[in-house]
Amino acid sequence: MAAFAFSGNERDVAGDTPAPLTVTTFPAFPTASVMPPAAEEQPDGGVIVAPELPADEDANANAGSDSDSGSDADSGSDADSDSVAAPPEEEPGGEAPEVSEQSPSAEQRQGAGSEEGRTAGAATAPVRGYVITSTYAQAGNWSTGHHTGVDLAVQVGTPVVSVLPGMVLMSATDASYGHYILIRHAEHEYSLYAHLSRLDVRQGATVSAGQQIGLSGATGNVTGPHLHFEVRTEPVFGSDIDPVAYLADHGVRL
Repeated sequence: MAAFAFSGNERDVAGDTPAPLTVTTFPAFPTASVMPPAAEEQPDGGVIVAPELPADEDANANAGSDSDSGSDADSGSDADSDSVAAPPEEEPGGEAPEVSEQSPSAEQRQGAGSEEGRTAGAATAPVRGYVITSTYAQAGNWSTGHHTGVDLAVQVGTPVVSVLPGMVLMSATDASYGHYILIRHAEHEYSLYAHLSRLDVRQGATVSAGQQIGLSGATGNVTGPHLHFEVRTEPVFGSDIDPVAYLADHGVRL
């Protein structure tokens, strides 16, 4: 079953007679109701190669997290409960901590992107060599009142992989999430990867666990380069669950 989008607001240039309705056919899944307006045109099936980011050492040295500096009006779309795109998703301002290869604290553990963590069962961690800078349900100035995912600080250009097999529902751009990918793994099981610098998969593609889907970056509302990883029970914003607990249920420890 396909979903249709109608546009009947155009006027004939020769007079006031409305132009004929146009019909655009979208892929059968997801429906238009969960597709946020993109912040920029998405050519070739929705796959976007992000603009090249500055390669200065400072940009790569700062451990990033989501920024709360924006507002719903800045998100590039009407961010409501039926939108995949989220209102500004990040932690209160201030300088992000520096990524360090030293042993981090409990709040900023070195990513277990080890081979064990990435190959336990069918699941895998989304990135390797990360530092956790914001945890799930952390209080802050987010539209939901809490952080909807977990922030994994990594350098720009770090490979990002799908945590489980699934189908790509969205490969798009949003003012808050930047370049992001939404994957359906099973009924009521979705994962989202945000602030990417490059998208490597298209909407409708089938992916395997551990398959590269893009590169990490600092697009959208951020204070520094990182991956915002989110798990949802529905494709829409606001259906988030604890991503760390979700991966733990699949044998992967973040």
